[in-house]
Amino acid sequence: MTTLTPKQLIELKRVSDAIPSPCGTYLVVTVGRLNEKGTKYISDLWKVSLTDDTSPVQLTFGESNDVSPCFRYDGALGFLSNRALDTIDVVADKLPAVQVWLLPLLEGAEPKPLTSELLGVEQFKFASASNLLAIIAGVDLEALEQQKNRAVLYHRKGSSVRRYTELPVRRYNHWVSAISKHLIVFDSEGNDRRDLTLKASNEHENADFDVSSDGATIVITIESDGEDRNSDSTLLVIDTLSGSRYLLGRSPLTNLKSPQFSSNGCSIACEYHPRPKDHIGKPDLWVIDLDTRHIKILTKNWDRSPELSGWANDGQSLIVTAYDQGQIPVFCIGIETDTVQRITPEDRGGIYSNLHFIGEAGLIGLWSSFTNPPEPFLINHLSESEPLIVASLSGANADDINTNLSVENMFVEVDDGVEIQAFLIKPESTSTEPLPTIFRIHGGPIYAWCDGWNWNLSPVITTAQGYASVLINPRGSTGFGQKFVEDIRGNVWGEKCYTDIMTVVDRVSALDCINENKMAVFGFSFGGYMTNWIGVNSNKFKCLISQAGIFSLSSFYSTTDFPAYWHRLLAMTDYPFNNLSDCDRYSPHRRIANWTSPALIFHGEKDYRVPISQSLSLFEALLYYGNEAELIVFPDEGHGIRKPKNVEAWYGYTLDFLKRHIG
Repeated sequence: MTTLTPKQLIELKRVSDAIPSPCGTYLVVTVGRLNEKGTKYISDLWKVSLTDDTSPVQLTFGESNDVSPCFRYDGALGFLSNRALDTIDVVADKLPAVQVWLLPLLEGAEPKPLTSELLGVEQFKFASASNLLAIIAGVDLEALEQQKNRAVLYHRKGSSVRRYTELPVRRYNHWVSAISKHLIVFDSEGNDRRDLTLKASNEHENADFDVSSDGATIVITIESDGEDRNSDSTLLVIDTLSGSRYLLGRSPLTNLKSPQFSSNGCSIACEYHPRPKDHIGKPDLWVIDLDTRHIKILTKNWDRSPELSGWANDGQSLIVTAYDQGQIPVFCIGIETDTVQRITPEDRGGIYSNLHFIGEAGLIGLWSSFTNPPEPFLINHLSESEPLIVASLSGANADDINTNLSVENMFVEVDDGVEIQAFLIKPESTSTEPLPTIFRIHGGPIYAWCDGWNWNLSPVITTAQGYASVLINPRGSTGFGQKFVEDIRGNVWGEKCYTDIMTVVDRVSALDCINENKMAVFGFSFGGYMTNWIGVNSNKFKCLISQAGIFSLSSFYSTTDFPAYWHRLLAMTDYPFNNLSDCDRYSPHRRIANWTSPALIFHGEKDYRVPISQSLSLFEALLYYGNEAELIVFPDEGHGIRKPKNVEAWYGYTLDFLKRHIG
């Protein structure tokens, strides 16, 4: 069977991006490595040749985090780094602020800083054919004369008090602060600084932006309050020289994302995410003509949710990825014809991401699968060809990962004729003994398990210990059509999702290779909620592992970071506390006396998506009713476990718990 251990997994290098050089002869790849203390990952930039078999060459060194490479028009390499600047004092216990750095073309030259923003830089782009650098950086709202005071952080007399007048007050794993995101431009040497959004408050908090190739125009997303208490987002187009601007594609209950200029700068493509009042809404693509402002909606007849990568070189098509029945392939969308062509082969499977164009017909990106960590690949998108892995930078040993391991893609029909997809991953051996099995439920709920590498919840690790894993995609999962997603709108998770999952459990547990007396469930986030719901409704499982799971729907609603989102997804017609019986009809806390299986509970104390109070309440309730339960808290983690030592500890507790309860 596979022999990969948690320690080996953590020590693998993490490839997170790969971009082609303007000349098309090499790639620059971002590679994360474990530091000497084993406490965090540090990213370096590497050069990978596309013309010969030369070994990859490391370009940046040291203890700084070097990420987001981007070539300047002259071929010099820009990147983001937290290297220290002599011009900015570093506050005690704080890392230096992230700035834009440039690695000159001169062989052996040292990187030099292009920016010196006091609060650091979050994103940057060079105009591909002109002398312009654009960044998104934080600005202290208290320093602005005309502030909206959406969130104000007071520093008077040493107080750390925060004052809020609007939601959100928290995001994911941090409190909203008085820092506003601004769009700032320079020349490509970092001179002539100009803030193009001087009056901005929080409207660019989650901004996507793009720069036209000539640097004359920038498009950036801008948020405003929607009538459903969620944020609308539209496009703001800015002339970089005059500063003149206009809104583009504004529509109520709509979010526009990932804008991309065509190569001639005459059109913008973007993702269109509607929020209709009576259903969830299918994402599509927009192409907007900047002269006429005409909007063309693409992919209306394609029952998938596209994620835009960019324009093809011909200017007549878009390259996208999309969840598709447990894979994330690459597709080409014709702008005039609205035709969809799959580029990557179906039998290759896996997840494709971080796509960039090279030459006339080449695509560069990252590819991974259940048994292959992310590595850079090259493919010709104009012909049917097999993607070529151009470098192996993760350090993974194939014999450690996929020796005697099998992955089966299966579909199970539920009562109403809908098919539920699942992956069965198991060790192959000569033994005929049925296997102890872990049923895994993903987060979301609008998400999906796909044939891709997983650093923190890897089924490869449990397979190495002799367990089979079943990764289930119940209704709500993406990549199976919009109706499959719409079916979980409303407070029906405990009905439809539960039925889907338990039908798969019944089918799989009847297989000869599965030991139905040694089954466990693991779920994270929404999967944690489903694990909790299974715990109060079924005694099929010897043990349950719930991570960051909802225990009480009504109390979760009032404490999560974006209550309005959940109000809409659950299709509530009233404030939840005015109708608790409806809100909590599928809430695990109402049936906790029925729970009988031993439970292992994980939670990050800085989790503001699903606050730790949910797991604290679950733990107390289980102990009250005399159940066997363990609570593992990570004080320095948020929604998910990410720090290397914590990940190793997570695997340790998980494997020990499984060994004790299912062998």
